[in-house]
Amino acid sequence: MLHPKQLEVLIDFLEKNRDIVSGRAGGPNARNILKEKWQNIADVLNSLGYGSKTADKWLKTWTDMKYNLKKKASDIKKDQSKTGGGLGSTKILTPFEERAL
Repeated sequence: MLHPKQLEVLIDFLEKNRDIVSGRAGGPNARNILKEKWQNIADVLNSLGYGSKTADKWLKTWTDMKYNLKKKASDIKKDQSKTGGGLGSTKILTPFEERAL
């Protein structure tokens, strides 16, 4: 689980670097550019003092988080579209989750 400060820093970074979110960068050195950016954010996140991961582990953390957020958003949408008048879903997206999506 990410510390809230790590989550904030990660989302801020990803908002400013849309190419890293999609995993696509242009040019002949695209793969190296993406690796370098993940290394840079890994260094920043690790320097916060809430645990240390390699750049590859941070990428995996983001990939897993993105998958879980998409699933949660889908579940919420599915619950909202149900008929029958019962109670709706108690799941909600946090402001950070909405930004990440």
